[in-house]
Amino acid sequence: MASATMDGRTCEVRTQRDIDKNWAVGILTGESDEVSLWPRPRIPVVVKVHARSRWHAEETALRSLKDQGVIADFVLDPRPEDPTGEAEEAEE
Repeated sequence: MASATMDGRTCEVRTQRDIDKNWAVGILTGESDEVSLWPRPRIPVVVKVHARSRWHAEETALRSLKDQGVIADFVLDPRPEDPTGEAEEAEE
């Protein structure tokens, strides 16, 4: 599971697929949403990304947030193997 450091604390990163290859990458701070009638986690930052996989979406969104200064650092899971072989075709 990916994580990001925001305001000096480690936060969980949640990634969900929207439509086709669009992804929503959100950072969970662990706090509760004050305006909700039901307890649910507060997500202060959500980034929409067009990427071919979950890993690429997380990498793109977290790199962008770090470059903008929103988060201090992030940790990604190891990159999964590419079962389609697209990486080999791109290198040639």
